[in-house]
Amino acid sequence: MNYLKFSLALTLLLIFSACKKEPVSQSGVGGQGPNFNGIYDHYNGNFYGVQTLDAQSFDSNIERDIVLKSEVNGLDLIFRENSYFLSDTLQTTFSLQPFYPISSTLNFSTDFNQITFSQTYNADVTYQDETFSGQRTSMLVTNDSLHPLKNQLEGTFILNVSKYESSNGLSVNQIDTLDVSMSGYNILISSNSYSASPFYSFYRGHWTWADVEYEKEVYWVEDSIYLNYKTINSQSATIDTVHHIYQGTRL
Repeated sequence: MNYLKFSLALTLLLIFSACKKEPVSQSGVGGQGPNFNGIYDHYNGNFYGVQTLDAQSFDSNIERDIVLKSEVNGLDLIFRENSYFLSDTLQTTFSLQPFYPISSTLNFSTDFNQITFSQTYNADVTYQDETFSGQRTSMLVTNDSLHPLKNQLEGTFILNVSKYESSNGLSVNQIDTLDVSMSGYNILISSNSYSASPFYSFYRGHWTWADVEYEKEVYWVEDSIYLNYKTINSQSATIDTVHHIYQGTRL
């Protein structure tokens, strides 16, 4: 009888222990990836910093400040439309080999508050080298269609206006009160539109195309703006030499 009681107690103990045992998460089992209790959250966030873009086959370079997003989707880390596979360890360095064709390297600091990035990709007319260095921020992402601070930047400014245009002999240097607004990232001042690609508070670009040298420089914070736009033609070019400068503060 004692033997039967012992056997029954041992059986119940084994069943109870099996019921309490936690299941082990295994990668690739039943379509479930590893669960690291939010460890991948270190990669999520917005990063503010300076981006450079340099064409390889002709003279073109751009420097601007920008806010970019890093985010985890499943087992992929997404940054600048590149997808990096996440392993079961907390990496700080990721890389991609040529793809369409592309090569890129993404690095996080050990506290995951800073980021560096470089890549080379096909920009249709040329291969382009890109770099970015930034730090974690609560600032809004600089998307491709609308400046995140558009409503704060636009307004009426007192501007020192300097204009020179070779085709019509225009030469102006005056102080004027003008409305400044944005269409996308193009800057609208009076009847003039000055194109720009996404930036946060500054944009500097210099390039040469079809015998014309272009230069563009913008610094724009909430209460002040500086815009320097220049085209310089060669003897064979048909585009006028133009130099416009606006500098001033909000009313």
